[in-house]
Amino acid sequence: MSLEIILRPRLTGRRFEEHGIPLELFKDFVALEEMIVEVAKYHYLKDHPERQRVPRGFTDGVTLKLLKVDKGSAVPLIAVTQTIPEQLTLFPIAPTTITYLKRAIETITKVIDESSNSEAVRKRLPEKFLGYFDRIGRSLREDEAIEFPLEGENRCARLTLETRKKLIQASHSKELTNEIQLRGMVPEVDKDLNTFHVQLVDGSKVKIPLAMQYRDAVLEAFNGYSNRVRILVQGIGKFRLDGKLVGVESVEHVTLLDPLDVRARLEELAALEDGWLDGEGKKLDSSGLRWFGERFSQLFPEDLPLPYAYPTVEGNLRLEWTFGTREVSLEVMLDDHLGQWHVLDVDTDDEDSRQLNLDEDRDWTYVFSNLKQYDVKGTDQ
Repeated sequence: MSLEIILRPRLTGRRFEEHGIPLELFKDFVALEEMIVEVAKYHYLKDHPERQRVPRGFTDGVTLKLLKVDKGSAVPLIAVTQTIPEQLTLFPIAPTTITYLKRAIETITKVIDESSNSEAVRKRLPEKFLGYFDRIGRSLREDEAIEFPLEGENRCARLTLETRKKLIQASHSKELTNEIQLRGMVPEVDKDLNTFHVQLVDGSKVKIPLAMQYRDAVLEAFNGYSNRVRILVQGIGKFRLDGKLVGVESVEHVTLLDPLDVRARLEELAALEDGWLDGEGKKLDSSGLRWFGERFSQLFPEDLPLPYAYPTVEGNLRLEWTFGTREVSLEVMLDDHLGQWHVLDVDTDDEDSRQLNLDEDRDWTYVFSNLKQYDVKGTDQ
């Protein structure tokens, strides 16, 4: 026999517009399953102060199962299920467990909804349980949220990066973990301690554990340090609540970067201050650079050559390609996301220009189709 509760959290944000869910988000739901079970135990013991522990088998057979993904951004249909062996169905423990699992879900949802009021959150749920939010919501990005319907109300509790941080603060934790992408050079490797350092664009160094599967890539970057060979380290970092990185908890990927890697170049450009060109030159807008970096990474085809990226005196971004006799450029206005496309054939003086809206996928398609055409012609010349 199986007893179940159906959850319908709604995932909002650009990544979910095609009604799919990146696999990394399932790590968050694994942590949610653990939290639901532990909060159910808490409610049971609170209702039964004479007991020191929950009954044997209280959570046996409890699982979260993804049934399907409905439309509406992405709405995973999740069953919180407890499977009861037939010989145990005569005992009252199964319906008692499912009742407390339901209460746990309601409590967690209300805690998310009350995240701006730390005192109310701690009254509803002890601090030790709030630590689960270090893992629940960690895979979200700035424009994303997980919305949990509130029981009996026509609205949802929204878990975002900001509400997650408030809940972790309410637990009185001084640190939180987040996904990291560190780009830099490798100035040091300690083979005895199995660690290495990544030197970031600002000159600071981050110590990182060195796993066997990443050793070759790290050593190649280390040997190429004088040639400014860079790597990308993806994993989980530990941060103070003010946002300062204090360490790396785990590494998931290490990748050698192309010398023209655009995201690494954008980090360098983000460090420029006003007056970077002999007293002139406007600082590039950091939010505009983040927007462009995300759009470029999501859309730019791997089979096209990467551009050289430069700052402009006006504080914009300029991308340049050379295909045979053609000089191609795309100037990106970081404030309004417009682009100025320009092509010049230096032999014939033929020119082509067009204004683009880089928030529109069709305008990126225009750029890519032209680049692909010029790349083929440039190879033939």
